[in-house]
This record gives sequence, structure tokens and C-alpha cells, in this order.
Amino acid sequence: MNIHEYQGKQLLKRYDVDVPMGLVVFSAKEGVDLSDELPEFPLVLKAQIHSGGRGKAGGIKFVKNRAEYEEGLRELFQKQIFTTQSKGTGKTPSAVLIEEMCKSVKDYYFGIVVDRNCQEVCVVLSGRGGVDVEEKDYESEIKKVFVNVDEGINESQFTEIFDQMEFEPILRKKFYNLIRNLYNAFFELDANLIEINPLVQIDGSNLIALDSKWNFDPNGLKRQPDILSMRDTKEEEGLEIESAKYNLSYIKLDGNIGCMVNGAGLAMATMDIIKLMGGSPANFLDVGGGASVEKVSKAFEILVSNPLVKVVLINIFGGIMRCDYVAQGVVNALQNISNKVPIVARIKGFKEEEAKSIIKESRLAMMFVDNLEDAVNIAVRQAKET
Repeated sequence: MNIHEYQGKQLLKRYDVDVPMGLVVFSAKEGVDLSDELPEFPLVLKAQIHSGGRGKAGGIKFVKNRAEYEEGLRELFQKQIFTTQSKGTGKTPSAVLIEEMCKSVKDYYFGIVVDRNCQEVCVVLSGRGGVDVEEKDYESEIKKVFVNVDEGINESQFTEIFDQMEFEPILRKKFYNLIRNLYNAFFELDANLIEINPLVQIDGSNLIALDSKWNFDPNGLKRQPDILSMRDTKEEEGLEIESAKYNLSYIKLDGNIGCMVNGAGLAMATMDIIKLMGGSPANFLDVGGGASVEKVSKAFEILVSNPLVKVVLINIFGGIMRCDYVAQGVVNALQNISNKVPIVARIKGFKEEEAKSIIKESRLAMMFVDNLEDAVNIAVRQAKET
């Protein structure tokens, strides 16, 4: 789960990380009506959307006076912002963060993330921050420290990096305090990612977070009511929200072959095979090992609700999952929806024959294919022809 920048900065302050003076407004009128509450000009106006690259897309404005401020606010609240991460869909902000401008002596990048290859927490630092931090020219400046969670974090782990970055003693202490505090936040709040870019040095010893990005483990949200209250469903994919109501693992993708699979590993393998054969999956969808008829039916309805889907590929290996439940769920869904697309099904395992009988008796168009490679080839071909 992602949160907005202004919410992330509230969390940073909770963990003693300095942020610019500012406030958030939820309409242009609210912002225009402000007077004494505003920081002193010049100010920065930042559209609050769940997407990186806002600055290059016109979602950040620098204003020097009241007239520019009011004009900038109105423009941002009406603007559709297209970023490299928004997949061709513009986002109109429902909030704008208003902040004082901070003069930077030096920009840095800071992040904490789980490195799944090493199975350790990785603290990332760079002596260069800002919009170009990910460019290959600056790879040599990215420093990583891997932390064994059983052993915890200590200042000596960062001595070599601090030496390389030529930090004075007071700046070393500031940096380590920030790292330690946000390392604690990472675990206390069930975070997957904490990122500050840029983290700016404003004088000889003080650091301020000019931006804030957080991502949280959805499995930990039941333990984090304060974090869950920050969720902005308007910024999330509607089909993914709907699927979560039925405990379905669904992620929308950019392709046109809808996939219904049981088991996350099989789902990933199915999508890999589709790509290998020249197709493009429209989603990840794992209905689980013991799904009911109703759950399968709802999963199919969600899958075909995506207008990009031109063909559906069902790949079920029945162990705990009953194949006849899958068949009946799909039949029930097809009777209730108007969006009829070609269906290629590979259904093997427990209650396989019963599943085929249910489909046959329903007289609904569905192609059964025993071999997965053949099934994927047919689905890819039909997606290209439709």
C-alpha cells in the first residue's frame, strides 16, 4: 500500500526526521482562502498523486508571490498529470502540499528496502539525489549496507561509507540518527520501502527531507490501523480493490490475455509462458487452492471487466482445488455478464471430468486444451486476431 507524500512526511516527523514547513489543502478554494497559515514566499506547490516523476510532468510548481500561488493552485487542481509510471492514464490531484523552499548545500538519496535475493534489509545511500539519481552515470555513487535483522543496526556498519562520502563528525551523527530512526520505523510500521529523494543538507549539519515515499506490506495492515487510515483508494486500481473484497490475488497488467490460475507459482509461470510465446498477460490472478464456486465466479467477472482483455486463458491444476468448482464458477459468471470473450481452458486434476461435463452441458463456448503449450499458443493467436 502506498501513501501520499504529505502523509509520509507526517511519519518522518514522528521519527524525528526534519521536513520543510508546510501544509496540505484539498481544494483550490481552501488554499486561496489561507493567509496567515502560509509559510513565507517563495513556496513550492506539489500535487499529491501516487506516482513518481511529478516534477517532469508539471505536477510541481515554484511560486514567488501571492498571484503566482493562487494561479498555480488552480492549475494543479485542474491538471491531468501524465508521468512515466501512470501507464498513459492522467491523474488529477485531490490534494496539494504547500511548502517553504529550502536552499540546499548538497543533495543525497536515502532508502530502506528488503533485498529478497540476500534476504536482508538494505540501506541505500547516494551522494547524489534528485530526479536523475537512477541514471547509469551515477551508479558508482550508490552505496549499500545490508543489515542482518537478527543482529540489528549499529553505527560501525556505516563507517566505510561515511568515510567515502567525506562526512564531518557532526554530519555522520546526523546521518546515522536518521538511518537508525527510519530502520526502526521500517519494522514498527510494517514497511516495504522508505525513500527520501532528495534528502538535502541545508548547512554544515542539518538534513531536511524534501520528498517522502513509503510502501507498506498489505499483510501487516491489520496491525497498523493508523497506516490503513491513510489509504487513498481513489489512487488505486478499481479492479484490485474489488478483488481484495473477495480475498483474491489480482494485479492488473498492460496486456490483453486474461489469466485465471490457482497458485501464485503457477500463475507466474503461466504469465512467463505467455510472454515467451509472444503474448502479453492482462493480469495476475490467483484464485487460491480451495476457492468456492462463488469466488471463482467473482474472479472471472473481475477478470473480464478489464476492457483490454481479448481472450481468457484458464490454467487450473486441481489438487486441493476442485476442477468442477472452477467450471461451475465460470459458467455462472458467463450467464451474468454481457462481455463474451474467447476462453481457452486447460483444467487438469481433481474432478477434471466433472468439470468438462459441466461446460459441455452449459453449451457455452469454451475450448478445452490438455497441453499447456498448445493452450497458450491458441490464446496468443486469438488475442492477436481479435
